[in-house]
Amino acid sequence: MLGDEPLATTVIESRSLVVQWIHGDSEEEMRRYASEVDPDTVAWRQGPVVKSDGNLALIDSATPGDEMTEEDMLVVSLGAGAYRIDSAEVPLAPHYAAKLHHLVPLTG
Repeated sequence: MLGDEPLATTVIESRSLVVQWIHGDSEEEMRRYASEVDPDTVAWRQGPVVKSDGNLALIDSATPGDEMTEEDMLVVSLGAGAYRIDSAEVPLAPHYAAKLHHLVPLTG
C-alpha cells in the first residue's frame, strides 16, 4: 500500500509510474491517461527513498508474509540503485483521477 489507502494499482514501467485509481471506468483508459501525463507539470510531493537491486515488489499490506505468493506481488523492474518515490493526486480526464507515484532515480 502506498500512502494511506488500499487502491487498485497498476504500473507503467516505461514512465516509472505507479498508478493508483481514485476513480475511473476502465484500467485500459486509466493507463492511457496516466501515460499522457507530463511529469514536469505535476506538483509532486517528495517521498521516501528506496534502494533496489533492480526490482521492487508492491504487495498488499493486509496479506500475511507467510501467505504471500508471486501472484500477490506487482513487480517493477528498474535499474539497480536508489529511487525517491514522489507522489501526487492528479485529475487525468473527465471522470478519471489517480494517485501517481513517480520513481525518481537518484545519482551520486
